Amino acid sequence: MPPSPVNLTSKDVFWCVGSSNGACVGNVNPGANLDQNGAAQCNPGFVGTATILAGTQSSVMVNPDQGPQLKVFGTAQLTCS
Repeated sequence: MPPSPVNLTSKDVFWCVGSSNGACVGNVNPGANLDQNGAAQCNPGFVGTATILAGTQSSVMVNPDQGPQLKVFGTAQLTCS
């Protein structure tokens, strides 16, 4: 069956700073932070690009230095200077 649009709320979406393979960064300083609605801000002193991920959590965080793996349905690049 083809995908159908679904309205999502902040309870349905998990946001994190991570990598292009869908892994959230965990306790490592990602260069940015996010609020529960996915609004991203650069961390003070960080210069570079952070990958923002939106998805559903597909695994539980096992190692605190490594965040959960997401089933990603959206990404954005945040450039900090």
